[in-house]
Amino acid sequence: MPELPEVEIWRRRLAEGLEGHSVLSVRALPGAPLVGVDPSALHASSAGRRCERIERHGKQLRMIFAGSPAEWRVQLGMTGRFDFVPGESPNVRFERVRWLLDSGRAVVYADARRIGRVSLHPVGTGFPGLGPDALALSSAKAWSARFEDCTRAVKTALLDQARVAGVGNIYACEGLHTARVHPERPANTLSLDTWAGLSRSIQAAMRRTLEREGETELRYLSSRETRENPFRIYGRHGLPCPDCGQVIVRIVQGGRSTWLCVRCQAP
Repeated sequence: MPELPEVEIWRRRLAEGLEGHSVLSVRALPGAPLVGVDPSALHASSAGRRCERIERHGKQLRMIFAGSPAEWRVQLGMTGRFDFVPGESPNVRFERVRWLLDSGRAVVYADARRIGRVSLHPVGTGFPGLGPDALALSSAKAWSARFEDCTRAVKTALLDQARVAGVGNIYACEGLHTARVHPERPANTLSLDTWAGLSRSIQAAMRRTLEREGETELRYLSSRETRENPFRIYGRHGLPCPDCGQVIVRIVQGGRSTWLCVRCQAP
């Protein structure tokens, strides 16, 4: 599942190939992943318009076109991805949306499982329901304030996008391990110093992924046949902790797997 760093990598690649170019036409298949909008509305919102910028908030992308009253929002889901192809090339496998550009190339959004989301929203409406972006929160006090009323386990709370947008299962596990915080500890019991360490650890793990993946073909961890697990603790059940050698264990919280070291992350 793509998390904040993977979505940010897509934003950078889209910005490089799409920003500053005009869209000649839009072709889309009705139904999922289109949400509450038909293909003709997508075409009208961007055809003949220049893409001004691509932005990201948490795990969502938005595309803003010059003079358009509506902006595109994209959530990649589990299998959403973008490809740049020659404009008149045959359909990409699982193609759902295609923008034909004045550069002669096309941007294709493909989604095998069709559980991503492509929608239109009035320009300037922000991201209702989402908390601040996880990489934009710059102080321990800001992080702590988002969870001061939360009695849930900190790992479960970190996945609540209304509190902080962008933290997913991978970076919650990685951050909690590096900061030596037990995932079942109530979120509102963490001290300001603990939040300082935890927020730094989460952000550092995200930035490592951005550095590691920035110049390579982006492949999600779920594609296990194509890549090794690059993380310290996520998905490493039964292997030794990289810090103390204790066997990493897996527990389930809120229906999601959590990996931890019971020695480094003692309650």
